[in-house]
Amino acid sequence: MTFHSKIDGWLLVVLIAAPMAPLFLGIARLFEGDPEGWIAIAAALFISALYALILPCKYTLHTDALEIRSGLCIHQRIRYQDIMGVEKSASILSAPALSLQRISIRTRTAKILISPRDREHFMRLLQERIAAARI
Repeated sequence: MTFHSKIDGWLLVVLIAAPMAPLFLGIARLFEGDPEGWIAIAAALFISALYALILPCKYTLHTDALEIRSGLCIHQRIRYQDIMGVEKSASILSAPALSLQRISIRTRTAKILISPRDREHFMRLLQERIAAARI
């Protein structure tokens, strides 16, 4: 079962505005005859390309492990028997999560923060799989 990351409203505004502002500025500059408008357009394209590093952000509960995917960079698989604890979190630390309504997953070697859309349902399913893996 796959859960996509919840996206906080304020972050959605930032993600949309970040490339749009330089794009509109660049177009306006070009209409004014300023060739430097291309620099702003290039910046907008660069910002948009960076989204490939974080989008899509999703979490899949497989039969034996939790898979975390965030863009082109993060692909992590955590076996259920390696998970030591799961709890709600609002940590602002960097993570493959697009919301501050997060879940902290503690393993023997790391602490991972994620933000599935339906946090309660995800936590319940994850805890069931962890319990089944320990039997």
